[in-house]
Amino acid sequence: MNKKFFTLIEILVVIAIIGILSSLVLGVFSKTREKGRRIACASQLQQLGLAIHMYVNNHADQLPTSERLAIFIPLDSYVQNKQLYNCPGDNEDDGLFATDGTSYEWNTFVNGKKIDRSNFQILGLNLQLPLLFDGDFYHGNTKNQLFNDGRVEIYESLSDVVEN
Repeated sequence: MNKKFFTLIEILVVIAIIGILSSLVLGVFSKTREKGRRIACASQLQQLGLAIHMYVNNHADQLPTSERLAIFIPLDSYVQNKQLYNCPGDNEDDGLFATDGTSYEWNTFVNGKKIDRSNFQILGLNLQLPLLFDGDFYHGNTKNQLFNDGRVEIYESLSDVVEN
């Protein structure tokens, strides 16, 4: 009987090829997972935007007044699930949600300002101001921002744009 066996070099080549293919696949999964976190974060911001507009409905078209990391206080009766304040990218034990109860920052410039909901202007000016945004760069070099008309946009760090 003539048995054929793989040589050591052939086995090492097969292991190397499997290693390369698995690293490619894991890279794709990692990017997909991060994109899913960013989309979930945008969805949470939109839900918080609905809570803000319910607040505005009940307070003579005025936006809430809050400190930078305390928007959950005026919105307490409008948000049942406190996990909405936890960005999926903020998963650290010492992250903003763990320390302050929210992953999102409130734009204190708009505190108590009257909002014209027919055209979503603040102070009669055609300003597109974010109301809430990620408190840190939880999604690589980008932050999600909720605007006064309910849309969520991605903000990219200018330092990364200038360097490239």
